[in-house]
Amino acid sequence: MAGMQLSAPDVASLPSSPSPSGPLARAEAMRAALRARSREFEEARRVPADVAEELASAGIYRMLVPAEAGGLELTPGDFVRTLVELARGDAAVAWVAMTGATTGLCTAYLDDAGRRSVARDPAARFAGVFAPMGRARAVDGGYRLTGRWSFTSGCENATWILGGALVDEGEGPLHRAFFLPRDAVTVHETWDVAGLLGTGSHDTSVDDVFVPASRVCALVGATAEVPGPLYAFPVFALLAAGVAAVALGIAEAALADAAEGAGRRAKREVFQLAYGRA
Repeated sequence: MAGMQLSAPDVASLPSSPSPSGPLARAEAMRAALRARSREFEEARRVPADVAEELASAGIYRMLVPAEAGGLELTPGDFVRTLVELARGDAAVAWVAMTGATTGLCTAYLDDAGRRSVARDPAARFAGVFAPMGRARAVDGGYRLTGRWSFTSGCENATWILGGALVDEGEGPLHRAFFLPRDAVTVHETWDVAGLLGTGSHDTSVDDVFVPASRVCALVGATAEVPGPLYAFPVFALLAAGVAAVALGIAEAALADAAEGAGRRAKREVFQLAYGRA
């Protein structure tokens, strides 16, 4: 064992899109620069605007948006790979990318008009909280929504923010997701924590805001409005895969750091055994 070469493992082989993933290549290219700026992100308590713009230009917010709406509609495998690479650079950036991309996925559950409205801009950046922390009532043409949502990661750079709410439409409270333009949403700076400080996961709120019905969708027990294998994948299973991908990338970066800084310890069997287990 004493002569073994230590290196951090790569993410396991996963099914790929038919062509190389643009976001994956960009994430790999960004990794070193993100790593060098990690302290800056922590001190700013957010992902800076220039990094958010780079994520948007790489299509990372649109990884799961339907192709018919100008999105990339990646396979789950390429979605996971991209997040792993970002997390190897910076955990907060990867987390914001994950929550943004999975919020973008929800556009597949809007009708055609809503999907065009929300997803047509190539520079669109998404943030959202699915939990039903709001209340809405049906009115002519849509809903009036009031609510406050915790943990809205990446909200300061978003152009669209999703909020979950309960709607009473006569059949009992129904869970719906509402897409809100950023200028309709108030951000409350509540994010002062020990870990993932750079995600800027502040509270967001709206007070009696009108949301057209075209920008409201059901996710629980619902079927996507867009066909295709990606949208047959359970929404919350894909979200879980994204969360795991960020954790995997963080772990890979930690192993790489351990291998690089091992020095003489790398020759010790007890270190090699612990490293191998990790």
